[in-house]
Amino acid sequence: MPRRKIKTAIYIVVFVVAWLPLLLPLLPSSTAMNTPIWVDFSIYNPAFNGCEQFRLYMNSKGYEVKPLLSSLSVLSRYPNSTCLILGPSIIYYNPVEVAELANFVRGGGGLLIADDFGTAETLLLQLFPLLGISTPTFTKRILYEPTDANLTSWTTAPLITSFNGNYTFTQGVNQVLLNFACTLSNVPPGNVAATSSILSWSDMDDNRAIDAPPDIIGPQTVIAAYDLSQMGVGSGRIVIVSDPSIFNDDMINRVDNLVLAGNIIDWLAQGRSGSDYPIIVDETHLSLPATSYARIFGYMMGYFNWASSNWLLAPIYPVLLAFSIWRWLPREKKPEPLSPTEVFMRRGKTFFSEKMRWYTQYQLYGNAVKLLYRRLKRELVRQLGLKEGFSVDAAVKAAVSKNPTIKEKEVRRLFDLCEEISAERKTLYMNKNEFLNIFFQMQRLLESVR
Repeated sequence: MPRRKIKTAIYIVVFVVAWLPLLLPLLPSSTAMNTPIWVDFSIYNPAFNGCEQFRLYMNSKGYEVKPLLSSLSVLSRYPNSTCLILGPSIIYYNPVEVAELANFVRGGGGLLIADDFGTAETLLLQLFPLLGISTPTFTKRILYEPTDANLTSWTTAPLITSFNGNYTFTQGVNQVLLNFACTLSNVPPGNVAATSSILSWSDMDDNRAIDAPPDIIGPQTVIAAYDLSQMGVGSGRIVIVSDPSIFNDDMINRVDNLVLAGNIIDWLAQGRSGSDYPIIVDETHLSLPATSYARIFGYMMGYFNWASSNWLLAPIYPVLLAFSIWRWLPREKKPEPLSPTEVFMRRGKTFFSEKMRWYTQYQLYGNAVKLLYRRLKRELVRQLGLKEGFSVDAAVKAAVSKNPTIKEKEVRRLFDLCEEISAERKTLYMNKNEFLNIFFQMQRLLESVR
């Protein structure tokens, strides 16, 4: 395939991809319109598995809530804000993005990670070593609690009543109801904010029966909190919850779940609110369909935000972009001298005519005047017999001598104008009417001396 066609194909693809996120919502039959919004833990999902009520509650408390559909690197533009990662289902986290997230928290940002079966564990395994803190992990197994005194029946919705009073976000919270939750391990005692009951157990072998070992029996951590300022590794705060369902619309209004959710946000925000310190909710790692508008837009913006926010690429990104545009944008081929055979095949077109066509096509009338003036001087030397070559004075005198009807002042004015244009003492830019006026003056002069 010719190189020119390859370039055209590439630019067509880039154009379509660039406009696709804007056009999809306008098409009634598009995947963007047909894709349901009932995505688990989305703050725009009004169903039982969404977090719309949580978003509305944060708005009522004066926080501005913004969804994040691209890259976590964008957090570098919102220092001291709060980021919420609720129920992620995509386990991949770009290490460069995680490094930006670490800088964000270290610099004073707040971070809430609510997960129950370890999808966010890949994030913890990258984030906490960067912060120099022991990495907590998820047990990834269901937490059970007895429902009667005889320990004959068990529930997957344990009621949490044990809280660490050293953390202000547990104040006013007496009970928190979980649902199909897991627990956290490797959490230092000082960072434990809430635990399950002494009779609870994690079913590590998934047989729905207590077997110790491998099952873990007794109080287990369900909420962990890290105040980096007290740990001497930064000024931000982190809260990890082993069950994101307490934030969804089905669970948030049960017992004290709403109070706890609001208190956690207040604790992470450290008294900051308003448009300069928004609550940014990560929707990038939710289970959005790959063909949805949000996912397509997120893929594109994720690349741009990552490239423009990354400290290594940000300085050279504009240079690379400019070079790519210069390298790949199609450019009109300038005219080249033609061989006699090519002149014959083009029906008598010469290099001069090709250049004139190119100049006029792109409205480079100043360059066209320079080309015509060189031809005019050659023709006047031949017609007037100027043996010493062309000079303005000699040409004017010879032209008036040959045809007394020629007005000397007009001819001299024409020559002076063309000399200034040729020497670029006068701007080369002119409009079409100015060019045509000069062209016809040259034609009349040549006709007068022939």
